[in-house]
Amino acid sequence: MAIFIGIHRIEEAVEDSVLEESWGKYKEIAAKRGLKPLRVTYNGAEKIAICETEANSREEVADAHAELGMQPAEIIEVKTSE
Repeated sequence: MAIFIGIHRIEEAVEDSVLEESWGKYKEIAAKRGLKPLRVTYNGAEKIAICETEANSREEVADAHAELGMQPAEIIEVKTSE
């Protein structure tokens, strides 16, 4: 499996709790599809959220987001290093 980041540019500022709730819903949807949501980084006041998911393809990540109704502006395959 590969790691993908989804970059969400939010139209208006939102409370961080809204993004946390959306992340919880996304994790449920992704898990049902066999994906592994890893983390989300966000700032509702700055209108940005970046999620990280382990999946077989970009399309799987896009489909899970489509079910959530919160499609990212971009989905990018990335590599990680520690």
